Amino acid sequence: MPEPLQLDCQPRLPHWGCQWLLYPGPPAGPTRDSTRRAGTEQETYVNDLVQFLREQYDEEADAARQACWDDDASGRWTAHHREEYDGRWVIIDGMDEGVTEVRPQAADDGPVARHIARHDPARVLREVEAKRRILREHRQDSLPDGIDLEECYTCGGVNERWPCPTLRLLALPYADHPNYRQKWKP
Repeated sequence: MPEPLQLDCQPRLPHWGCQWLLYPGPPAGPTRDSTRRAGTEQETYVNDLVQFLREQYDEEADAARQACWDDDASGRWTAHHREEYDGRWVIIDGMDEGVTEVRPQAADDGPVARHIARHDPARVLREVEAKRRILREHRQDSLPDGIDLEECYTCGGVNERWPCPTLRLLALPYADHPNYRQKWKP
């Protein structure tokens, strides 16, 4: 098995936090489903999955904001090859400040630098917002009289019970997380 990738990360500026505005997502707490059928296996499965996803998105957004140091320009990163200076690759932010120098030990530094820059804090925050919107769209559907249906609001129960495959697919990137449950696999 190859050695894990190691990077020297030495930010040049102190961390001051980013000025990001994100839609916070649905409120935490019991869902309509849990208040109607509290204690059922379905309720536990759904609440655990939805809560797990919310927690992952919160962690990703927090980490992205912590990687910035003054405003949203510091959250947009690009890879830059200092070919004439020392031949190394560096990550610079939107303010043209150095974020880190890339020194991988098990891969070429150019592709690693481009990968890091591609997943800059600004992109991570956009992805988190998109995932939160998908999570809100794929909620449990209900009748006008408030009776919960066993189908997704968006998918309409097309041969699937709620939670729909979309919710389970949203959890799949976290399959290596210790709190991920095998029953969530699509």
